Amino acid sequence: MSIFAVYDTTGIQDYVFASGKFSECKGASNLVRSIFADILPGAMPPGSITDWKPRTDIPLDRAAPAELVCAGGGNAYVVFKDENTFRDTTKRFLRAVLEKTCGMGIAVAAVETNLANFAADYKELQRRISLTKGNVNRTLIAGSRNITQSTAQTNEPVTRVVLRHNKYVSLSEGQYLKTKYIPKDIPKGAREFDDLTDAGNNFIGVIHADGNNMSDKIRAFVASEIDWNSAVPKLRRMSKNISAYFQLAYEKTVSGFDLPIISLVTDGEDMTFIIQGKYAVSFAAEYLRNVERLNNEADIKPFDDDETITACAGVALFHSHFPFIEAYKMAEELCSSAKSAARRAPDTSYVDFHIHSTGFVTTVSEHRGNYYPNVGKNLYSRPLRIGGGFEDFEQLTASLSGGDKYPRTKLKSLRSALNNHADGDFTDARALIKSLGLSDEIKPSKSAEVHEYALLNDALEFMDTYERVAGGVA
Repeated sequence: MSIFAVYDTTGIQDYVFASGKFSECKGASNLVRSIFADILPGAMPPGSITDWKPRTDIPLDRAAPAELVCAGGGNAYVVFKDENTFRDTTKRFLRAVLEKTCGMGIAVAAVETNLANFAADYKELQRRISLTKGNVNRTLIAGSRNITQSTAQTNEPVTRVVLRHNKYVSLSEGQYLKTKYIPKDIPKGAREFDDLTDAGNNFIGVIHADGNNMSDKIRAFVASEIDWNSAVPKLRRMSKNISAYFQLAYEKTVSGFDLPIISLVTDGEDMTFIIQGKYAVSFAAEYLRNVERLNNEADIKPFDDDETITACAGVALFHSHFPFIEAYKMAEELCSSAKSAARRAPDTSYVDFHIHSTGFVTTVSEHRGNYYPNVGKNLYSRPLRIGGGFEDFEQLTASLSGGDKYPRTKLKSLRSALNNHADGDFTDARALIKSLGLSDEIKPSKSAEVHEYALLNDALEFMDTYERVAGGVA
């Protein structure tokens, strides 16, 4: 009886910039892919098949001790000849992950199979990995906790003090190795968060993007595949094409601007990158537009049918010394918020974004509940749909921040009037809107949950921290 197993990364935020042998996983780029490409093959027994990409037209080798079916999007699928090989390989793989990353969480699930019904085996494996991921403990390793001083970025122990820009900076070992081993000549690359700030705006934007309903699309794609001999090549082709599709969307977006970027994860439909804060929202929106535009390019289709591919993104703006792990969690929460909106409108892309200007650690939902006044409706319009509400926000923000058309003092007074009133009385805000001549520029939301001034409030909040990158609305 063979074993069909999946290895899934679950603790990416615990791993990014963590201490330990970070550099051995190729710095910050494509780190999920490197986990499986570099560590898993080394843990598998002699005679195993680990180079799966050239085998998109070759069926599973049932005589091999183990065969890597495919890897991408934060997981790897492997077929083992027997249970003992699966257990031994998994132990060696997890030990290697622990040694090399000091914190990356891996969830593992497996099913016994006689290799007679691929669709049934795949469905059961997805059910089991979902249960497993829900029970993974993501706490950091006790041995890596600090005894004395900890870093602000990762809460890991300080092991290095270096001189940068005429001042001493405390770093964990992982932070030191990251900046030491990431090549200095990466085009448009950045080595540190401070490389992403400027004199007038020290916000940094972390963007977490994910494809919409990809798991459902993949399940539907393989649902009719009973025969393992045909299913494995099909799954491999699909996996390669998904990675190529979203990577191309990312490359098209990067080519449209000339700013430094830190690419943390560019693997499959799951993307995480960091750029200068004032460009982050526009960059995320342009990336989502490129994901949608690629649906019209016949050369790169992950699925055989005319399945429409869309994505969502969450963008968290934070100061450079705010704990990155918390900022990443905010970006994840914002992406989930955007995906919830997209589920109500099939084949759409949404983006949600948030400025975290305080040093307090909180969730986005808690911040919005405490920050925006309760007027029976949301006084913020986010998340916004690409090709609809987002372009309205983009145009209004550009209008407010462009030139001397609107006096800054009056705009700040308007924002204060919207957010500091009693019992939903917007009399002062309406008077300011009329005096500014803004009535024709405001496009009230049609949603029953969103206040008529929500989009205006968003634009006022972001007018100092938003600039378009290439591809935005003119």
